[in-house]
Amino acid sequence: MKNKQLQKYKRTSMNIFRTKYRRIISSSHYIKRDKIPKINNGLLIKEDLKDFYSFEKIKKKIDKSVRIEESELAILKEFIDKTGYFRFSIYLKLMKDIEGVTVIDIIKTCQLDGYIRDNLFSFTTRLEMFWKKTIVDTMCLNYETNDFFHNSQCYLDKKIYKNDEWGNLIIQEFNKSFFSNNSPAFKHHKNKKKNCIPIWALFEGLTFGQINTFITQLDARYYNAWVSSIYNNPAYKKPMKSWITVIRTSRNRSAHNSRIYGLKAPDVPMILKKTSRNYFSDNKSKNISSTLLFGTLYVIKHLFMYENDHIKENWNNFIYKLNDKLLEIKKIEKSQYGFSEDWVKQLEIID
Repeated sequence: MKNKQLQKYKRTSMNIFRTKYRRIISSSHYIKRDKIPKINNGLLIKEDLKDFYSFEKIKKKIDKSVRIEESELAILKEFIDKTGYFRFSIYLKLMKDIEGVTVIDIIKTCQLDGYIRDNLFSFTTRLEMFWKKTIVDTMCLNYETNDFFHNSQCYLDKKIYKNDEWGNLIIQEFNKSFFSNNSPAFKHHKNKKKNCIPIWALFEGLTFGQINTFITQLDARYYNAWVSSIYNNPAYKKPMKSWITVIRTSRNRSAHNSRIYGLKAPDVPMILKKTSRNYFSDNKSKNISSTLLFGTLYVIKHLFMYENDHIKENWNNFIYKLNDKLLEIKKIEKSQYGFSEDWVKQLEIID
């Protein structure tokens, strides 16, 4: 194929991708543009929608499910004013049938979720940065410069991926990120380096989702080399892909202030078979607990087991303080977090 024909083919392929696909959603699928649904206009389709509630209406609504004591009114109003009734109502639905539950119990549970989110964001962001750095190291140390690609641009070589299809999609996603990002580092490589950018500079500007997809779609040679370089446990190679996805989901949910109490994760972590009985009494409890907060904490614990003493200490302090906060809430169901009676011992790191 002549050079002009080849360039035309490449441009056509890229345009087809831009038109047909919105973006890569995960390591397993992507959404077509024409498949994205739209939010309907309620008036046009004659669908009844709820009116905005005043605090007086909110009080009456809550009081039908949980009795509001006079001493709780000021605390409730301040919480609603700062957080909103809609968020409170979700916890109310989850907790209203607990015998003896109070408005304060519900508020404290909302606040406990905030404490958990703050810590999860800190932990998962640290892992994101660590993985970005170490996957760059692995690729540069294991990929040899050849006649077509310098090792600092190994990400452009489709041979490093599982197959050409994923290689094309990932490279195209990198192209879009590079040319749409106007950070000083990216501008420098556009203006001074003729649109050439090394992997370490490119990856600084990529999202966690893009890094997730890159790692999980790598050829086994590079993927296994990466896992082995950071976690001294051969058993981690198999579950690591699911763990990365769990960490990414947790980071995103924490960043967007998602509820944690009673919320199941879309991505369930793979559990190490040899130690499964140390965490779950049977398959039923495993299938339930691993979809809730406990599943995420299980993953982070196993990743932090290979961290320094300072990180391990921070982790254990988080677990102990979380337990203290749980004990302060009289009417809370620990099972909504996937916790058993021994959850603290199960999640603390002991060398």
